[in-house]
Amino acid sequence: MTPPRVVVKHGGSFSVICSTSEAQVEGMGWESSLGAVSLTDNVTSLPFKITALTQWTFSPQCYMNLLNGDQCQQRLSVTVYKMPDSVTISPSSHLGPMVEGKKYSLRCDIDKVAPVKNLSVIWQKRNETIHSQSYNSEVNTPVQESSVLIISPSRDDNGAQIHCAAQLNLGPMGPNPAVMASNPHEMIVHFPPTFTGPETENVQLTSKSKNILNCTATGNPKPVYSWQSPHPLQVDTKNKAVLTPPMLLPGTYNCTATNAIANRTKMFIVSEVQGKTLTSFHFSSCSALFPHSVCYSITPPHCCSPPGSHLGTTAGILLAMVFLVISSLCCVVYHKNRKPSVAREAGQIS
Repeated sequence: MTPPRVVVKHGGSFSVICSTSEAQVEGMGWESSLGAVSLTDNVTSLPFKITALTQWTFSPQCYMNLLNGDQCQQRLSVTVYKMPDSVTISPSSHLGPMVEGKKYSLRCDIDKVAPVKNLSVIWQKRNETIHSQSYNSEVNTPVQESSVLIISPSRDDNGAQIHCAAQLNLGPMGPNPAVMASNPHEMIVHFPPTFTGPETENVQLTSKSKNILNCTATGNPKPVYSWQSPHPLQVDTKNKAVLTPPMLLPGTYNCTATNAIANRTKMFIVSEVQGKTLTSFHFSSCSALFPHSVCYSITPPHCCSPPGSHLGTTAGILLAMVFLVISSLCCVVYHKNRKPSVAREAGQIS
């Protein structure tokens, strides 16, 4: 037969030719449930045509009568197919976003497809096949089928597109491709905050270091931040991932990142570098504060300077601040006391 088998859409048409190389042929004919071709004498080939195939199971037969009285028969293999009316994907075990690490199921529904023994359901995520399923039913009429995918999403799946497709494997005689896909389903995955840096971070203070506390974390929903510190930070800490305070004192600073899934805390251990200068203070002379005054006449030689212009410890910083206040006061007192004497000297000269 030419072709040896037929794949035809339900309601479609096809034609086939039955032929033989046998010389002693009396005649040939066709029999089928949709009409026959009567015995035709003295032929070695005979066509058969269907204009609208409305049956789901169809198997026409070609027969040939030989001059010696024998008869040969051969049936034509016919596959009648129908693409699905629809292919849809939906969550079957939950509503709303997924949570990282938990198991969920997605359901793919294929409506009215035939024949189901030729059906494969293919699941794809980001256009990569992650699961496929086939069926063994011998039913030739259209049926409703479904496929269930079990997944355990990770944070990398957040925003990924997933879809299922119904594919009829009809061979080289069938349409190519015979595929119908669902609309994509976007995966929304919630996961707890994860810091972009280590959860415990050591911060060493030096004279050249910049004060940065970076608590940035990824998460879905987006994390919110709160801070706990042993000393005032002199900056706004409300929902701030990164802090750049003007001054840091040694101690342990905690940052907590929180979302609907969990909260995570990061610890900053701030310490001074032993043996190195933490901060440098230089105190100017009184003349810088009061242009017409001098200090050496009160407490020579440097009433405005602490005993040393560079201090490297926290205690040194506090001591330097005390010296600064005292020095400023001494300069003010000297400045006030100097005015009467200057006036007297001016009178004597006159």
